[in-house]
This record gives sequence, C-alpha cells and structure tokens, in this order.
Amino acid sequence: MEINLAQLKGSCECGRNHAITTKTIIMEPGAINRILDVTEALEIKSMGCIICDTNTKDFAEAVALKISANLYIHKPVIVLQADGLEASDKCVQEAEAEISPYVSWLAAVGSGTVHTITRFLANKMKIPFVSVPTAAATDGFAGTVNTMSWNGYIKTFTGVAPLAVFADNDIFLNAPYRLTAAGISETLSKYMSLADWKCGNIFLNEPFCERVYELIKTAVDSVFENLPAIHAGDAEACETLMLSLLMAGISMQMWGDSRPVSGGERQLVQFWDMCVVNKKPNALQGEKIGVGLLTALRHCEKALQIANPERKMLGYEGMPQSVMKSKFGPMYESVLKENQPDPLKSVTPEIMLEKFPELQKIISSIPSARKLRPHMQAAGCMTKMEDIGLDSGIIPDSLMLAPFVRRRFTVMRVLKLLKI
Repeated sequence: MEINLAQLKGSCECGRNHAITTKTIIMEPGAINRILDVTEALEIKSMGCIICDTNTKDFAEAVALKISANLYIHKPVIVLQADGLEASDKCVQEAEAEISPYVSWLAAVGSGTVHTITRFLANKMKIPFVSVPTAAATDGFAGTVNTMSWNGYIKTFTGVAPLAVFADNDIFLNAPYRLTAAGISETLSKYMSLADWKCGNIFLNEPFCERVYELIKTAVDSVFENLPAIHAGDAEACETLMLSLLMAGISMQMWGDSRPVSGGERQLVQFWDMCVVNKKPNALQGEKIGVGLLTALRHCEKALQIANPERKMLGYEGMPQSVMKSKFGPMYESVLKENQPDPLKSVTPEIMLEKFPELQKIISSIPSARKLRPHMQAAGCMTKMEDIGLDSGIIPDSLMLAPFVRRRFTVMRVLKLLKI
C-alpha cells in the first residue's frame, strides 16, 4: 500500500499552505523490495550509508543488499551499540565519526533513537535520508523534530523529514511486543497534546488548524478502538498503529513543528530525562510518555471539579525561580532563557475567568485517565511511575517544574493560575 500524501498538501482554511517533504510512504509486506526502484526514482543514486543498531543489524544488512548498487563507500552500514543508545550528543558524535565524507544520503533502519540520530545528521550534513522503521514504536519516523539530550539538557532541534518511508509489514509485525506497546502509548498521548494545542489557541490565540487536528485525532481514535486487536497481534490492527505513528510525523511536516503532537505529557518525560529530581528512568521513550500522559491527565482533570473558578484564582507572580534554580542547578539559566517571555503573563484573571468554561470543555472532551488506564494496561502499556523505574513521590515536583522545560503553552501551565 502506498499512502497518498498529495491530498494532505496545499492551501488550507487555516491560512497555511501545508507542505510535505516526504515523497512517498510504502507500507506493505516486502516493502524493502521496492527500496532500490523508489530511491532511484527520487534520484537518490549516489553514495549512501545505512545507520542501525545491534538489534536491527541483520535487517539493515538485508536492506544493504537490496540497494548495494547505491552503496559504493567502504563502510555502507554503521552499527551502533543498542545497549545504552540514546538520542544524545555523545551518540551522535559516535555515529558521525563513522560516516564517510563522500556519503550523499542516509538510511535509518531501526526504531526511534536510530531515526533521531540519522535525522539530526542528515540535517547537519544537508543531505536526504530515507526511513525504514523496524517496529511501530515511535511517531518520529516521518517527523522533522529531534528531541535530544545535549550536555545534559533536553533540547529540541530542527531535523529533516525522510524523502521516503518503507514500513515492511514482515518486519514491524514481528517486532518485540514491548516496542508495539510503547507505540500505543505514543499514539494515545496525542489526546493530551491536542488538548494543549487547543488550550494555546483559546488563551493566546495561537495558530490552529482543524484539518491537522482531525487528521491526528482520527488516527488516535482508530488505535484506541483497536487496542484489543493490536494486543492480539492482528495484522490489520497493527497496521493501523503504524499508520497513526506515520501520520503524526506527517502532521509535523504539515504544521511546521511538533505543536500538534507534543504537549504536557512530553514535558514531564523531558523533565524526568533531565534527572534533576530523580534517577535516570529505565524505560523506552513511549513507555515514559504513557506514564506522562496519565500523570498529566489526572492533574488536568482536577479543573473539572471547580465550579467557581473565581474563588480558586491565584495571583501569578511569575516562574518559581528560586525553586527552579535549586532543582535545575547548572541547567537553570538555559531553562530560564527557554521561557522568555513567560506566556502566562499575558493571561489576566479576566481572561482566565472568561475562557475557563472552554478549558473545562477541552479537558472533558478527551478520555480520562480512569478510562484510559485499564485499556492501556490490558494492551501491555506501562502506566505507573514504578513501571519506568521512578518513585511516585517526585510527582509534585514534576507537575510544578515540567511545564517550564519548554516554552509551550499547555493545560498544565495555565492551571498554575488556579489553586488546584
């Protein structure tokens, strides 16, 4: 199946002209058999290099055989050590050191971290790359954004979208189920990010697109409805999961950044990854995001219990800089700079009271943590702090500080104006 991206491009009622860099997405059994023909059609014919890890090495070498005519360099496959591999400056440098200066395109064969590293390097080297996902585990295959640990601080870098994606059913349907469960959590987290996007629109008049919103929500709803079938390994249902993850990446291309698919749930994960109040989480990215989703939802749902917001209004005195300095330590200045200007300062008490009913409507329109959690547990997703190696005792600090990891307006951030 070749996914039709043309219908998603072009001018829109939101006022934007949605652009998609990816030329084709092929999702079918034996998709890798089409790599050579498609890359040649896209005029990717000169020296290429494949980046993988030790878990995907065998498949990467099979891909190399398919496109050997386009791999002229001495080291066509770079294998990164899977144990300890992370999207960080250190791992980027390790991969970059192995790449021949004559390489003119890259291929990512693996899951999320391999793609993040490859996307970062392709952007840095100003060369194209193609995506070969090996598990339905992340929304980063067709995306453009790189969230990475850089000198200990979680930073977001602009990346480059793949020119083509080859999702081979024979491969991703046979991936370890733990990766699939992580992909489920990644997908369901869009309920929170979409709510945060709408929140930014109603309070700050941030740009918003109903078309992109519905593209993502439809994909997420489809996965939610198919959770039992995905858990049972039904091929069609698992294809639905992979498609939803790919569409999340395409939506980033359409919108120009990750705003529609990354909100408060990921800010919690980014905060935990900075290890300022906790040890390093022992979990996959999607697993952490699932726990972040439920943590964010439980907090945000407290706003639904407020009948008279005027009685709950707090005088906003700015970011808690003394606490931030104490907790973030050497990263404090970077965090402070990231949050300038503070978006909450433009939300007056009058605006908060006026918009509060709309805020409650947004929160009540998405599945609650109580509803999602049993479905996620039944699907094999991680749902508790302890599942990802963290103590639940850090939740108060996490809710207080995570919204400042990025200058992104979220429900969690606006609730700082209320006594919750």
